[in-house]
Amino acid sequence: MPSKDVTVKHACLKCMNWLIPKYGDEIPQALRANMQVFVGCLSSIGMDPSELIREEVCHAIVLLLGASTYEGLLPHLTAISEFMLRASADSSPQVAINACEFWPVYCECPGMRPESPMEQNLNNLLPRLIPTLLAGMVYSADEIAELEAAATEDEEEPDRVEDMRPIFNKGRSDNDDGEDADDGGGGDEDHGWTLRKCSAASLDCVATVLDPINVLNCTLPQLQTNFNSTNVWVQEAAILAFGAVADGCYDAVVPHLRDVFPYLVEHMDSPVPQVRMISCWTLSKYSLWVVEQSSMGTQHLQGVIEKLLQRVLDKNKKVQEHACSALSLLVEEAYDLFVPFLQGVLQNLMFAFHKYQARSLLVLYDTIGTLADCVRSALTPHVQTILPHLLNKWQSLSVDDRQLFPLLECLASVARALGLNFQEYSAAVLQRAMALLEYHLLQETAEAATNPDYDLLSEKERHGEFLVCSIDLLGGLADALKGNFAQLAQETNILNLLFQCLHHENPVRQATLALIGDIALNCPQFIAPALPQLIPAIIANLDQYGHRKVCSNAAWSLGEITKSVANTALFHTSVEPFIEQALQRLVSILNSETIHQNLLTNATITISQLTLVGPDRVAAHFDKFANVFVHALSILEVYAEKETAFMALCLLAERAWDPFLCCCDQFCLAAASWYSMESDDGSPCPPPAIRSAIHQLLAALNQHIKAKGVAIEAYYGQYSPDVVRYLTETYGPF
Repeated sequence: MPSKDVTVKHACLKCMNWLIPKYGDEIPQALRANMQVFVGCLSSIGMDPSELIREEVCHAIVLLLGASTYEGLLPHLTAISEFMLRASADSSPQVAINACEFWPVYCECPGMRPESPMEQNLNNLLPRLIPTLLAGMVYSADEIAELEAAATEDEEEPDRVEDMRPIFNKGRSDNDDGEDADDGGGGDEDHGWTLRKCSAASLDCVATVLDPINVLNCTLPQLQTNFNSTNVWVQEAAILAFGAVADGCYDAVVPHLRDVFPYLVEHMDSPVPQVRMISCWTLSKYSLWVVEQSSMGTQHLQGVIEKLLQRVLDKNKKVQEHACSALSLLVEEAYDLFVPFLQGVLQNLMFAFHKYQARSLLVLYDTIGTLADCVRSALTPHVQTILPHLLNKWQSLSVDDRQLFPLLECLASVARALGLNFQEYSAAVLQRAMALLEYHLLQETAEAATNPDYDLLSEKERHGEFLVCSIDLLGGLADALKGNFAQLAQETNILNLLFQCLHHENPVRQATLALIGDIALNCPQFIAPALPQLIPAIIANLDQYGHRKVCSNAAWSLGEITKSVANTALFHTSVEPFIEQALQRLVSILNSETIHQNLLTNATITISQLTLVGPDRVAAHFDKFANVFVHALSILEVYAEKETAFMALCLLAERAWDPFLCCCDQFCLAAASWYSMESDDGSPCPPPAIRSAIHQLLAALNQHIKAKGVAIEAYYGQYSPDVVRYLTETYGPF
């Protein structure tokens, strides 16, 4: 890299940077051995006149900090941080972006611990870092020129293809470990990854890892100055920054909200669309505070709702989207407090439904679905306000229009919220959902017959997404109609179609298994005739080496089927012949080296259900899974599931005492885990029968401990005083 030729230096840097992320933890030994030399070279060219060189230098430092070699940078941490702070304000936008990416990586570094040198270093930089990040959040001159040249009222302009986000079907089970996709950019998605976005994300990360008071002390005075700026774009960036610190500094910000919130509401009426947009976004970050003010009356909540509804009907499409998203977040915090405003809100949303272009409609569907999920049966009086519009929209779309995905997901939420009050519309919805399912299965079969390479084509995935959205809607119908679903679907071939779908790609199998579980839960008599064919296919999906969510849904659906046919002749003919095969798969899952909590929960509950109907057969295998099974009882969070699992454990302990003794340490913790449980109906925790059974097991366990010559006090000394106190007070004396 000492070469004076910029092209050579640039090529060398790019080559080195390529090595770092490619090999991750296995960075070449030669680079490890020469790390200090490499860092020295980066330092020597960090102020190179060439923007290209400075870009790659910053990129290299970020990569090194994010890799396992970050320790090699620690001796130079102060100097590197100072360099990256200066580079974050570089005159070259790309250099500044590359440098600004340093701060999120810094915050997520393993060495960034409380009272660590890395934390102390970042705290020392804070008074200069915050102003740099705030300045970076202001739109650049070129961006401002582009925004000012764009139309401020564009609601009647059709969306261009390049404006549309890709539409994917989310599926019912895809969000159990997902995160909010908010990138901290305040809705500036159309400009790609910019310095503004990177600066906002950096401020978000810094606010999360450092003391909130320190962050706010460095941030708020500058924001107050910027709020009062005569430059509207400085004001806009200050509003963005106030939203960016919300997650990390919420409690510290709350005392200031009474002063700042009126400013946000006022700027929702700004003549500049970007200010209206960012005001909606930032307001949504403090939705919890808005709801909490309702303890003194709902006027404050009502005022915010009315202002958001004005922006829902804004004449700028992006403001529409951000207002809908903000309304969704407010509903998720308000729940029942939102009910008095439903009529007005729904009337406004339906008005928006007929004026929105395609892109805004996607967000509106999500808002309606969120509203239904939160207010549930309170939606019933307003069914005529929304359902005809949604069904007419469905009728207007072709069977391969991807806008069906959010629309049908919205319909499924509405159906679940309305329950039996959805009955009037259920026949038409079932017919359309079945037609969509059949169409895409037939299309897929026809295309596969004419194309030997079909499995390799994206068309199979495309058809699969339509299958998933129709299956999820059928699940919504089953949840809504309960036992009435059987009568509705009895003349259809839905069970045959589901059997086909169980041999499809992972997302389709995942949705199909969820639907089978829904049907078993709500109307087991309907699924009964198909169980001899379905159960082997379900068990085949209990594969810990396959798709985790498919496996989890397979375990759940098998548990629901077992529960629904327990103590019936159908159990003996349809489920009992497969218990050994199912147990083999489930035990293998429990004993996996790594297992996701959702899969662990479902596998545990299904084994519990099998135990309740066939305790002797399950007990014969208890020694193979006792420890992990008992451990799982501690993490069960649903009252009914925990009760079922403890009932199963008591049956297993009676029949297989020695395996139970091998996990007695875990059992004491599991027994104490009832401390944090609450039942929906106020039932005691644990239930009396479970409390009595646990008391008997602990008494027998104590006798065993004494027989081994171990003092009871010494044995229980391994647990915290809180655990011992709870065990004694709840289940003692032993």
